[in-house]
Amino acid sequence: MRNERGERLVDWCEENKLAIMNTWFAAHPRGRYTWASPGDRTRNQIDHIMTNERYQSSASNARAYPGTDINSDHNSVIANTKIYGLSKAPKTKAKVLT
Repeated sequence: MRNERGERLVDWCEENKLAIMNTWFAAHPRGRYTWASPGDRTRNQIDHIMTNERYQSSASNARAYPGTDINSDHNSVIANTKIYGLSKAPKTKAKVLT
């Protein structure tokens, strides 16, 4: 279920051609929620990894990792990505000033 702020985030991502990565992959319920209320009564997915739509195919997984020791009521959100197709920048000759 999405509230008004969630709808605004989705609209903003669509306008800016961004993909929300941790909603693209199937995950166990433990890997979906990123925030738990005090007493663990409510769990929500409120933290996201967003990337340009052009690079969304480079991600192979994105999920929350509950139980990480980060001293926060939020869970770490981690995405696995593969960087490919990058080449070295062409070397340029330095110009000598005379």
